[in-house]
Amino acid sequence: MTNDGELAYRLMHPRFYVPKVYRVWVSGQPSAETIARLRAGVVIEGRATAPARVHLKGGTALRSKLSFVIHEGRKREIRLMCAVVGHPVQRLVRVGLGPLHLGDLPEGACRRLSPAEVHELKTAAGLISGCKPSPHGVKKSARPGGERCVAKGQPRGPAASKNKGR
Repeated sequence: MTNDGELAYRLMHPRFYVPKVYRVWVSGQPSAETIARLRAGVVIEGRATAPARVHLKGGTALRSKLSFVIHEGRKREIRLMCAVVGHPVQRLVRVGLGPLHLGDLPEGACRRLSPAEVHELKTAAGLISGCKPSPHGVKKSARPGGERCVAKGQPRGPAASKNKGR
């Protein structure tokens, strides 16, 4: 829950490449080829999904646990992807959004974010330093404390504010 509409929009919209992490329990045990299909992206509702990071975390012939990392977040995307490859979802839980992870927060509970966590979310969403996020993230600059945005090559971090206006 938030009162920051711009942050919420940027966290959810695929254009900003904020990763969403899910634990997914599916029927059956997906083969290596099926996992590869999910990683490459599958066609749902007439459009291919963006590639996903998918890992088999274990299971039996009846039920398997997968880890999914996506950035698109289309409606029911993971459920539809799994159905297309023949492994319907039994249970799905989002466990992370950008730099935040659910951890040991009980089901149905909530808590306030610390100022540092809000700052991390805003950085992940590209609201801090004016750099548009990219799927490749941020690379370190040659200067200590400086980072470069992969998308635009603009400085980010402490070095960026020192050199502003030069």
